[in-house]
Amino acid sequence: MSRFFLGLSLLLCSSACLSQSKPDEKITFNTSGLTYTRMLQLIQDKHGVRVFYDLDFFNEEMVPVDFSGQFVLNVLEAVSIKRKLQLIRPDDHTFIYAPRGENVQNKPLDINIKKTPDVIIASSKGLTKGTCRLSGTVMDGQTGLPIIGSTIRVAGTTKGTISGANGRYDLSLASGQYEIIFSALGYTDELMIVEISYDGMLNMELYESVIKLSDIVISGEKDNANILNTKMGTQTLDVETIKKLPSLLGEKDIVKSVELLPGVTSVGEGSAGFNVRGGGSDQNLVLLQGSPVFNYSHFLGFFSAFNADVVRGVDFYRGYIPPEYGGRISSVLDISLRDGNYKNIAGKGGISLVSSTLLLEGPIQKDTTSFFLAGRGTYSDWILNSYNNPDVQNSSSNFYDINAKVTHKIDWSKQISANFYYSEDKFNFLNDTIYNWQTLAVNLIYQQILNKSWSLKSSLSKGQYNYLVEEPQENQAFKLKYLIDYYVTSHHVSYDNDRLNATAGVQGTYYTINSGSLEGGPNSEINDFDMPTDKALDIGVFAQGEYDLSPKLKIAGGLRLSNFLKYNTDSTFIYLDEFPKSEDHIYDTLLPDNQVANTFHGLEPRIGLTYILSEQSSVKASFTKTYQYIHLISNTSAITPLDIWQTSGYHIKPQIGKQYSLGYYHNLSNNRYETSAEVYYKELDNVLEYKNGAQLVLNRKLETDLLQGVGAAYGLEMLVKKNAGKLTGWASYTYSRTFTKVDSKFESERINNGYFYPANYDKPHNIKIFGSYKFNHRITLNWNFLYSTGRPITVPVSKYRIDNVVINNFSARNQYRIPDYHRLDIAMDIFPNHKVEKVFENYWTLGFYNVYARKNAYSVFFEDNGSNPTARQLSVLGTIFPSISYNFKF
Repeated sequence: MSRFFLGLSLLLCSSACLSQSKPDEKITFNTSGLTYTRMLQLIQDKHGVRVFYDLDFFNEEMVPVDFSGQFVLNVLEAVSIKRKLQLIRPDDHTFIYAPRGENVQNKPLDINIKKTPDVIIASSKGLTKGTCRLSGTVMDGQTGLPIIGSTIRVAGTTKGTISGANGRYDLSLASGQYEIIFSALGYTDELMIVEISYDGMLNMELYESVIKLSDIVISGEKDNANILNTKMGTQTLDVETIKKLPSLLGEKDIVKSVELLPGVTSVGEGSAGFNVRGGGSDQNLVLLQGSPVFNYSHFLGFFSAFNADVVRGVDFYRGYIPPEYGGRISSVLDISLRDGNYKNIAGKGGISLVSSTLLLEGPIQKDTTSFFLAGRGTYSDWILNSYNNPDVQNSSSNFYDINAKVTHKIDWSKQISANFYYSEDKFNFLNDTIYNWQTLAVNLIYQQILNKSWSLKSSLSKGQYNYLVEEPQENQAFKLKYLIDYYVTSHHVSYDNDRLNATAGVQGTYYTINSGSLEGGPNSEINDFDMPTDKALDIGVFAQGEYDLSPKLKIAGGLRLSNFLKYNTDSTFIYLDEFPKSEDHIYDTLLPDNQVANTFHGLEPRIGLTYILSEQSSVKASFTKTYQYIHLISNTSAITPLDIWQTSGYHIKPQIGKQYSLGYYHNLSNNRYETSAEVYYKELDNVLEYKNGAQLVLNRKLETDLLQGVGAAYGLEMLVKKNAGKLTGWASYTYSRTFTKVDSKFESERINNGYFYPANYDKPHNIKIFGSYKFNHRITLNWNFLYSTGRPITVPVSKYRIDNVVINNFSARNQYRIPDYHRLDIAMDIFPNHKVEKVFENYWTLGFYNVYARKNAYSVFFEDNGSNPTARQLSVLGTIFPSISYNFKF
């Protein structure tokens, strides 16, 4: 255990009153049922002492008795006897647990109590204030990156705060002198004696402790933030948790990790896209550093297009969606990128069975300007070659992506960053048809702190998604091209004080969509054909705020006003009202003039209420209304490389979503466990559906194959989550139903006779379990299990013959289901060593995807064997997939 005492840095939860000694006070709280570490932390917080110890002394064992009413000193001595440790008291307010027989009396502590102020914050004009505001940034001393979730406490008081996503903190203090303790899990505490008489700043750098507490999840919120905040249906995923999740062939997948949350289902194994609370895959807004991403997968949907090594955080909204987000009616997945290292040149990377990654980062100007450059590429053809099917063996697939970022701190209050993302996929089927698609996202972000309460953020983004399909056979040779080009600008101003957080801003997105161009080869039978270019402007103005109405009641809400302008860039066909839309019923045509042809407005209120029953429980309710003006045109449930997007216009109305949510939240064992139950109901208007046999690609009269109806979705989501200890993870159960209704006065424009029917993504029962068990500092075992009801399908139920032509008679739409889906994955992280002071770090990950080789059905199709149609099941990943990956950092 001597490693623990290097300079007596037994760093752990040291945070308390350093100026007073109160070991003669009596314990004021019930200790029975707490872990030893939690009890010692509360003793420090409430009774003004410092306690140092090693986690290995206590693990996660529980305190067997209630020490309330007993003197602090007696309790600390009782713990030392129970755990067979020696209790050392170098001064009145400091206690050290050490192995019996170890001499540590003369070893120095790494927190030095100073008798004179370290920092004096005062007005240059000699002014003083009764209440002063102390703010600043907490950073990693080795990288210069912000530390999220660090604790800033005022010794001897209950006053304190936690640093946010940018490492920033704010404290309101009366004029005077204070001992302020900066701490973060895995870092050595720093104590600063501050004399303050006016508003000012204090930035702090923390350094890693000798014992790295990597088994504790670092959170940017209080332990009971899920109880106190006004967020419903919202999750923030830290990158370390995402990296723990078992994945196909060792590829860490940010999008797939979201599918482990309640209320979220996959559109299918090996497919891109996900469904949220009864919404289609196109109803999810996916943002990469503020830039929309239309296709967020690689390798035909098997892997995420986002490199986890460059991601700072992931925010997912499926219930209350803040008004700053618009344009989708189901959910928002907001992925933010981290900065490069401000101190030193560093790097990290990994090698798996299918791909390799490498990231290089460092300062351009130390402490001021940083960069990172990351790349990822694949060598996945061997997977296709391993199939017994010759058609698959003769195919190939590969991808790569590049991320880059430069961040410059102009001064303490201003920062500017430039981000670049590019990805490309290529798939060749049977050495014949070639599919190629690319995504580009570039943005520039400026941030400024205007004063102690106001801040500004502005961004400008350029994005593009395009694909190319090539057929090389001479008589059928062609090239099919598709392009979405868009610009996004956003400007926010924020206000923050003790009781009110508010943001207001404006956003705008300009779309240019080329819905397809077909070019035949020199000797091809294919004729050239061009679809018109679609242009539109989406503008949103919003204001939102969070306010504490009382100590028990909090409110969050706001309003978004959206305005959508569709330009007349193509002929618009007008159809006779007394007939279904078809080419035969066109009676007029509006010619293009590049002017605004259609305008849509939407008033989108959002509100959330939290009533705090106690520090451990609360009730929340929310309402969200959203508009969606751009639509995915696809008669599959997945997002594919060949999808097209269509803006709202003369024939296509905007989709509208209204969601009502109610939830109960309760924490147990001092926030070690989180439990919640949420119910929701959604109303959906103008949802898109398709006629049987719809032709969607290169269709100048697309509206003749489109239908719009209404939808309804409701469900119950239950979650149990364990946040700390050797075993962490969560388990959830979701019951959800989603129905669609398409009715019309014309029989050909009705589906299922105008009655409600299950949507393509209606999966009533979903069970998800994720667990992580840390055996020691070197080995961690992770696993997940998923179960869901099979999705609906339409099947042939009979056939008949007319003039020697066999006609299949199909069931009503979506009246049958494919078999239920379930799968178990496991992965193990193995760290060769756990020394903190090392130049090169590395670890291995061993994994097994689909452990019991379940042949889950991706789809069911039917073959005519001469008598009755025979059902056949297609399983994309119907066997176990082992993986091994090597990860390193320098």
